[in-house]
Parts: sequence; structure tokens; C-alpha cells
Amino acid sequence: MGGVSALLPDGRVKVSVVITNHDTWPLTVRCVRALEKHSPGRISEIVVVDDASSTPAPPELPASARVVYNPKNLGYQASVNVGFREVSGDWVLLLDSDAYPLMDVLEPLERSFAADPELAAIALATVDELGRATQTAQSEPRALGFVLGPRLEGAYVKLRDFLKAPKLVVYSCALAVRRSAFEAVGGFDEEFDFLDADLDFSMRLSESGFKVMRDASVVAFHRGSGSPQTQSKRVLRCYRNRWRLLAKHRKLPAPAALKLVLALRHVLEVETLLALLLVTPAGPRRDLYAEKLRVRYKLGRAVWSGYREAI
Repeated sequence: MGGVSALLPDGRVKVSVVITNHDTWPLTVRCVRALEKHSPGRISEIVVVDDASSTPAPPELPASARVVYNPKNLGYQASVNVGFREVSGDWVLLLDSDAYPLMDVLEPLERSFAADPELAAIALATVDELGRATQTAQSEPRALGFVLGPRLEGAYVKLRDFLKAPKLVVYSCALAVRRSAFEAVGGFDEEFDFLDADLDFSMRLSESGFKVMRDASVVAFHRGSGSPQTQSKRVLRCYRNRWRLLAKHRKLPAPAALKLVLALRHVLEVETLLALLLVTPAGPRRDLYAEKLRVRYKLGRAVWSGYREAI
């Protein structure tokens, strides 16, 4: 499954880097400089896919990076696919613009890919400014966790993973991918609205017989704060994309019954938030409850369409 390696004249495997950018040029410059610092002479090409930023690349961007400009804003998933079409490396290091390596990540990643031809993707370990670990992988999502909701899902996942070794899915913020495997599964599904697109990609790799893993010894910086958007919009997008992910991978048993359970949960959440609004004085906390109420009301109406009407 590993495909044919793209070798350089000296026999080394060709390695490419793809960085996605949208109005984050200072972060992209930082990322490229960190790559040059920690892996000088080892990277064959660096491609920055700019998703219709308001300004062109700044002069500070190192000359080692080639910028590909999307003609219009295509979204993250499409930008990743554009980047992979532009590179020719045997494997590709995919980075969000706000991520950057804290060491020479290429050598250990290359050893891992060379040791196992069926290994398709490696999630790097990431840390924030204080050296605290941020998430780059998780257990494969299940319908029960989705139905339980975010407050209870964490406890459910811990218990499930304790009883049975989890099937891993990896995030794309700092991810090394064998290019032949990326092409074999058709890249990222552009029907997803950013959230869960990487989980879908990871699940399709596993379903196709490839392996995915997280390597705790290969470290990059990534705060893990999520994409810039309002909290309410992120919640709505999360529900819509998670339903689509589970449905696509046939992990929604009795979907009509699940919709009913989810609808009842949203009704209970609306009633709880209404009660809190009645007893909470005017101020930031009351505004927060009001915003959550609006979100739950929208979710309750959109659940019957698989949350397609949530936004």
C-alpha cells in the first residue's frame, strides 16, 4: 500500500510540507522559519495554500516557501486537497499556520514511515506556550457519546477506552501523511464544514487497511484553540458535522430513534436554561445563558434534518 517513493538524487526520500493559511501571515512566517531552523536542507518543498486572504504574502515569508493562491475562499478541506495536488513528496507534513515544529520532526517521522509501508498518517504531539499537551488524537467517535452530549461523553469515552483499547483517529493540525495513502482514499471530504473532516479522513484510512498513529516523541507547538468563530456557531457546526460523520461511516443505529432522543435532550436543555434565565440577574452570565438557549432552540429544530439546518 505504501506506493513508490519519490527519491532525491542522493537517495533520500523526498519530503514536502503543506501549510494552510487564511489571514494568518505572521503565524505562517513563524512556521516556515521554524521548519528551516530545525530541519535545514531536509525539506524538498514547502507549499503555503492561501485561502483568499485579504492581503498577499508578506516580504518576510522565507523564499523557501511557494505560495498557491486559491481564487476564492474554498475552506480548509479544499485547501488541504489543493496543497497535496501541488506537492510531489513521498510523504507530506501538513501543518496549520499556527503550528510549528519544536525539533527536527522529519528524521523520526521518516524512520516510522520507512519501517511500516502500511503506516499512512502520524499525528505529532503538540504543546502550548506553557508546555502543556494539547490534543492531536482521540478515540473514534460513537453514536452513544454523541447522544450523551459533551458533559457526559468524556466520562463515557474514558470508561469505554478502559474496557477496550480504542481505535485512534488523528487531527490534522500537525500531521504527517503518506501521499500515496492520501490519494488512495481521495483526500479530504470537502462536504464537511471544517470540523470532523480530519476524523473522517482518518477513519477512511483505517477502513482502507492503512494504519494511523500518534507519536509522542515528535513534538510541535499548537495551542489547540480551534478556528476563530463564535462559540454558538462552533456548537452548531459541531453537531451538524458529527451527525454527518457518524452517518457516513454507518455508526448511527436506528437514526430515527436517535433523533428523538436528541430532540428530547435539547428540550430538557432549553427548559433548564429558561429556568436559569429567570433567576439570573442581568450581566455576562445571563447573556451567556441566553446565547446557549438560542443555540439549543436551533438544535432542537434542526435535529430532524440531521442538523443540516443548524446554521
